[in-house]
Amino acid sequence: GKYIKDKVLRLLVPLLVGIFTHSVLQVYLERRSHGQFGGSLWEFIPHYFEGMYGFGGNFAWMGLHLWYLEMLLLFCIVFLPLLLWLKRGSGQKALAKLGSWLAVPGVAILLSAPVVLTNNFADKGSLWGTDAFGGWNLLSHACFFLSGFVIASSERVLHSIQRLRWVWLALAIGIPGLQLILWVVRSHALAGYPAFEFEMELVEVSAFTTIFAMLGFGMRSLNHDSPALARLNEAVLPFYILHQTVLVSVGFFVVRWQIPDLLKWLVIVILSFAIIVGLYELVVRRVNALRFLFGMKLLAKTSPATVKEAALAGGEVR
Repeated sequence: GKYIKDKVLRLLVPLLVGIFTHSVLQVYLERRSHGQFGGSLWEFIPHYFEGMYGFGGNFAWMGLHLWYLEMLLLFCIVFLPLLLWLKRGSGQKALAKLGSWLAVPGVAILLSAPVVLTNNFADKGSLWGTDAFGGWNLLSHACFFLSGFVIASSERVLHSIQRLRWVWLALAIGIPGLQLILWVVRSHALAGYPAFEFEMELVEVSAFTTIFAMLGFGMRSLNHDSPALARLNEAVLPFYILHQTVLVSVGFFVVRWQIPDLLKWLVIVILSFAIIVGLYELVVRRVNALRFLFGMKLLAKTSPATVKEAALAGGEVR
């Protein structure tokens, strides 16, 4: 019950907030930029509830970029019985054996095999096989989710990934380089051609090598307590929730400027980053009601005595 409550507060609340706030603005700007609507935002709001986005309508049932929260919540609930089994008795023994095997240098890359299989054999026209969710299908995302649980459950696997971090980094850079070469030298490789399928499998393997490289260097350099890391870690979810709404809003105006495209890109990146950080630091982070809506833990209430003690100690009151 505590686990489910945590996921609802952390994932479902910001998802629902996004569906009825951020997504409205994004869909409106999309319709405006494509010449599908000519009125103001307030005039568009009633039309937002006409039909389902992705099926000819406007209502963003998945929260647009927040589909990730929706999918993560689904996996957390659906796989809960399996995760509980893996934490005790025969399940725990099976997980330990799997961890010992994956800890063998290089073997962890075989975690990409289920993703390769699901992408190759899942029906692209089905709910399970469509790659409309961030370029991957539902089954592939499920494989990533379960792989994360397996990796985090084994200290030996984590140690192996950290030890081989330079190898994973080389592969994370080298595989996309190979993909680029294949893309340049091939005359044509439409879906169904062997060269195209091989490139797609490289994408799936590259995803894991990149994850392993990030984990390896992260465990080496960021695996310690510090006020800066704690503050940055707390900002991850609200930053993610805000990022696309701000990018789309800024881009809607900047792309019309009569300046070189590279300069447009730089303006959008710099200005969007500044706005996101400003909104988070000056507004979201400081207001408990907004922290709740963005899936964050609430600030603890402090008494005047606590404030005075903290001030005398040179600390910060949260």
